[in-house]
Amino acid sequence: MKSYPQLPKPALKALTNDAFPKFAATVSDDGVPNVVPLLTTNAADATTLIFARFMIWKTARNLAANRKITINVIGPGFCSWIIRGEFQEFVRQGPYLEHYNRKALFRYNAYAGAGEVGVIKVLEARGPLPLGLLRSLFYGWLRERSRNGHAGAHDQVVMPPPVQEKFDLRLAIKYLGFVEEDGFPIALPCLDLHSRSADVLAYAVPRANGHPLSQLRPAQKIAAAVLTLAPVAYQVKGVFAGEENAAGSRQGLIQLQESYTAAPPVPGRRLFPPEP
Repeated sequence: MKSYPQLPKPALKALTNDAFPKFAATVSDDGVPNVVPLLTTNAADATTLIFARFMIWKTARNLAANRKITINVIGPGFCSWIIRGEFQEFVRQGPYLEHYNRKALFRYNAYAGAGEVGVIKVLEARGPLPLGLLRSLFYGWLRERSRNGHAGAHDQVVMPPPVQEKFDLRLAIKYLGFVEEDGFPIALPCLDLHSRSADVLAYAVPRANGHPLSQLRPAQKIAAAVLTLAPVAYQVKGVFAGEENAAGSRQGLIQLQESYTAAPPVPGRRLFPPEP
């Protein structure tokens, strides 16, 4: 029987608590990353993660084509953990399903019970990775200076006003997703992510050597997601457009091409380009 590494105790603690935010990164069969909130993720034990198949149609389709998945959880001490996993299967009965159907979210919601539960075996846990909260607050006011008058490269309204507004909130959880050099998808918190225009997102380039974002190369496919306290969630997709100096800081730029809803009532609905 194949053996799997055990989760570090801080990561295990975060993954047994529903209060800590969790995001998932997957990749399609044509190499497009997808990053979405996967708040139902829990640790069944120190080597196994589970999640409810609940309004995650694109994630489920990606896993059918490519079993690689990364869960990122923000845990105690305002640090995140990057947990690479191997998707096993969706189960429709047994203790994993009972685990979710006992929760109020699935017992008393308008969309019925959990239905199916995804099972992930842990391959690797990396962290803790500091969130950089002070840096996020600092760049909050810097970005106001850098955004004024800055137009996107194509001047398209990829992000409708409600989407752009959410990405500009300071009290929101924001993530980037892309495919690492070894072909594995990754999800990373990026709390200072913000709009430069309706078709460009920007973030402060981390100063730490070896930070995963240092892997990004021009034209590389990248996804970004935002989850607010409401809760409201959106996902946008595009390509990495390089780095530039702005308002006294080094910023990475994402040229956007698509935007989607990522929350009820119609999660996964494409906003731009408009659906036929």
